[in-house]
Amino acid sequence: MKIEDQLTNLGLSKKLKELGVKQNSFFYWETSQLHTTILLTIWALEPDYSRDDNISAFSVAELGEMLLPIMRFPNTLYDFVENKEADYRALMLICSIENNLVSQKWRKQWLI
Repeated sequence: MKIEDQLTNLGLSKKLKELGVKQNSFFYWETSQLHTTILLTIWALEPDYSRDDNISAFSVAELGEMLLPIMRFPNTLYDFVENKEADYRALMLICSIENNLVSQKWRKQWLI
């Protein structure tokens, strides 16, 4: 899988910035120095959060971390062992399987 497939596209990235989401990703859509194109940039060191022209290209994991405090499962007995993205996704999967929210096709592909 290409890294671009794991990051928000330019349009959604712009919308998140417009809505006021802090621009603190390690991946950015950045205007080229000639202002002729927009490039996907990966910060090797500490990102330069001060540049207004950069637009965060959030990764799946970064989005998950933002969603974690919002999304809860009030009708479940499960508790997060750790407050992290992987546990959140595992809990979503467990609840989906236990409540028969997955298709037969999905079951054939992913369950034993």
